[in-house]
Amino acid sequence: TEADQSLSPSWRFDSILDFIHRQAPDVVLLQEVYENDLERYGNALGGRVDFSRMCRLSMTDREEDAESWGVAIGSRFRFIDIGERREQYYHGIREDADTIVLNNGLQATSSLLQASFEVGSARFNVGTTHFTWHNQAEPSKEQLEDFKKLAVLLDRNPDLVLTGDFNSPRGYPIFDSIAQRYR
Repeated sequence: TEADQSLSPSWRFDSILDFIHRQAPDVVLLQEVYENDLERYGNALGGRVDFSRMCRLSMTDREEDAESWGVAIGSRFRFIDIGERREQYYHGIREDADTIVLNNGLQATSSLLQASFEVGSARFNVGTTHFTWHNQAEPSKEQLEDFKKLAVLLDRNPDLVLTGDFNSPRGYPIFDSIAQRYR
């Protein structure tokens, strides 16, 4: 039924895959991705997809329905090994992402997932994140603390092309800080 479809973790999945297939991008950076869908993203893209888990998310109240959920980077280009910089958590730790089950839309952990690619003689560094959620426009204390930690990671890679779900509206401190950094 339509109601059941709205509870499905991949309710919009086919349209996203169709879009990726039609547009044939060289690189995609995704947020709110289920780990079980990575192979299909890679197939639509014609390349590899890396994933960083935020938590296990359940669209019901049952823990057994929870699926690994996070951010991903996919590319047709060969990934360059960047070691420990690939996945860096600034809210929570990796082990939390494996054990925390959420069903209320709140976020358990946040990481900066990065990848590097060589295209001809040029090197590209990209990253994505899903920033700490808060239900108000004004940032929470937790968001302000997390942004300080994220900023340290961003300072280590000034040529990073950053994308993400920043959970911060335009005209508020976190959005303005990100926009100022990338002018």
